[in-house]
Amino acid sequence: EPDRFMNPDSAVRVQDNSTYYTVPADVYFTGDDFTVTAWVKLYEYQISSRLFDFGNGAFSDNVFFSISVSTTGSMNFAVCSDADVSTAFSNASPFLLVWNHLAASFNRQNQTLHIYINGSLVASQNNSIVPVNVTRKNCYFGFSNWYFGSNDQPANASFDEIRFYNQTLS
Repeated sequence: EPDRFMNPDSAVRVQDNSTYYTVPADVYFTGDDFTVTAWVKLYEYQISSRLFDFGNGAFSDNVFFSISVSTTGSMNFAVCSDADVSTAFSNASPFLLVWNHLAASFNRQNQTLHIYINGSLVASQNNSIVPVNVTRKNCYFGFSNWYFGSNDQPANASFDEIRFYNQTLS
């Protein structure tokens, strides 16, 4: 898949339940500040399609970024610990068929979740629960820990330059 500069084979394409990507089980979120950024080209808005969902199953220590919560394109960024969920929800949507720079960040001191689209803050949630410092075994890009037995759909998108930072960027 070409990236935003039209470099061939530089981005990854996900579009169904067989083309998502995984990374090895590890401790990706320690409870401290972090930011995840990516260039994303959405082809359509899907129900609960993810940029990433790292967890141990549904409602099991998940940290996820839905780049399309519904067919309207709204987004959410969430931290789950058992049945407790903190979510930053945005009615703002990334544009379809163009590259968007998306970011999700967690600030430990303020316990705040943030979502950015193309550098603009579009959602914020205070009093977030803190991500648990555990090994997450199901670490997906373009796929959901809730997929089996739910309405969650794999992303129909291209991803490029996915980056994790151990600080809050704004």
